[in-house]
Amino acid sequence: MTVNELIAELQKHPPETRVVVSGYEDGVDDISRLWPIHVAPTPNPKPYFGRWEIEQTGEPAIFLFGRGRDDE
Repeated sequence: MTVNELIAELQKHPPETRVVVSGYEDGVDDISRLWPIHVAPTPNPKPYFGRWEIEQTGEPAIFLFGRGRDDE
């Protein structure tokens, strides 16, 4: 999803609507920060792995951190 796609989706909801991400083990958490990264497609991805890997170079992306992931 791109920033434009995310904005378009978010604009369909009231501005006070909470945005959450997966919790560390279970449940959901508030977004605590955004982190600019670069990603590249995962070679031969398995269904249980993400489609993208964090790389030094590659496509720019924004990683959303949940409260439970602040220490990573």
